[in-house]
Amino acid sequence: MVILETFKHKVDVLKQHCENVGRDFAEIELSAQRKLDLENVEQSVQEIQAFVDAGVTHMVLYLAPPYKVGELTKAAEQILPRIEAKG
Repeated sequence: MVILETFKHKVDVLKQHCENVGRDFAEIELSAQRKLDLENVEQSVQEIQAFVDAGVTHMVLYLAPPYKVGELTKAAEQILPRIEAKG
């Protein structure tokens, strides 16, 4: 996934900048935004988990309109419990 590889590269660059200026990289919250695909729950879980594994500490998830009744519940019940936090 190109987006994930780009994210990892940017994290490596940020780590180097932190080292250069003496900042503790661990103090920085890393965030990412992903669109949930409720038609393919397994893919959504895998994509989100890959970003968490790459260091994301704050994940913004969104659904594309038009919204269907029960979509948020489906996400909460079928996707979020399967994501394993790091650290």
